[in-house]
Amino acid sequence: MNRDAELDRLVRHTLAGLAAEARPVPLAAAAVLRAKRIRRRRLAAAAGATAILLAALVIPLNRDRDRDDQPAPPRPTPPASPSASPSAVPFAVSEAPPTLRPVELPGGFTLVAVPGPRDSTWVYDRTAGGYVTVPFPDVRPAPAGDLALALSARTGFAVLLDLGAHTVRDLPLATVPRQLSWSPDGRSLLYSDPSAGRLTIIEVNAGQVKARALPFDAAAHHCVNGDCPAAWTRTGQEVAVTSPDGKGLSLLSAEDGHLVRTVPVSGPVEDACGWSTDGRHAVTDWRIVDTATGATTAELPGSRPASYSLCWSSPTDLLLSVPGEVQVYSPTGTLRETIPTTTGAPDGNHRVEIGPS
Repeated sequence: MNRDAELDRLVRHTLAGLAAEARPVPLAAAAVLRAKRIRRRRLAAAAGATAILLAALVIPLNRDRDRDDQPAPPRPTPPASPSASPSAVPFAVSEAPPTLRPVELPGGFTLVAVPGPRDSTWVYDRTAGGYVTVPFPDVRPAPAGDLALALSARTGFAVLLDLGAHTVRDLPLATVPRQLSWSPDGRSLLYSDPSAGRLTIIEVNAGQVKARALPFDAAAHHCVNGDCPAAWTRTGQEVAVTSPDGKGLSLLSAEDGHLVRTVPVSGPVEDACGWSTDGRHAVTDWRIVDTATGATTAELPGSRPASYSLCWSSPTDLLLSVPGEVQVYSPTGTLRETIPTTTGAPDGNHRVEIGPS
């Protein structure tokens, strides 16, 4: 045997021995293990991709949800046209008798309303300086401006007339004109509401009517069944009601109802016209009183008539309208002048309303 053949035999014998001694390799298990590892890597990669995709979807959804939680921005509304209150309806205004002329009274006052025939009223038109006829009875013009109270033939309650626009509207309460009183500026009405034991102020502004309650303790002010006679002061900044001790009048702020001061006037004052223009005198219970002391300075003559109106036109002139004439009194009750009011009225004597011209 040559050397190369012997070397080849030894190599083969060695390889065969090594092969016999080596452990068999579990190829199937290894393949499975490797497959699982590959699967886990792929699942992890897929999960990561899914998470990224879900995050991309959730963010817009959350943003939409946030937008849903927020109130929607207000939509622009078209501007309202400048018109009267929806409840206002027109009424006819006609001429008054040409012979009816304004009566000149002290302090620049005149007859602002004269009853006419068939439930009509002749009302003084401050702009024209003469009278017009309105188809309403019991008309009470405001001390200033173009507004007036009247009695509605339809409802029997007070309505608000705009004499400039020739329109009428209902008021937000059921009452008659004589239970309401005008503020001196002619922009507000005062009503003592017995059903609720409160004072109501009705404000008229730019053709709109708004009522608000003026808080006060009706029981403390000795208001029987909640009803307290209330009146504006001459300034229009306060309203007067019975004081808690029953011996005077409490002047309450017309803004919020707080007590401003108390005056020793025993008895109610009808309205702003019942106070002299300087506030030193007032008319209550058919007598003139000094508001500083509460002393009676004069008794008005006779008994209180069924139909009358009165108003102080100055610190010293009290105008009292009775059928057929206006009487002018001093703070001490002296009759200074008597002015007939039948001029131009075809039916003779009339009960009239006095007011600034």
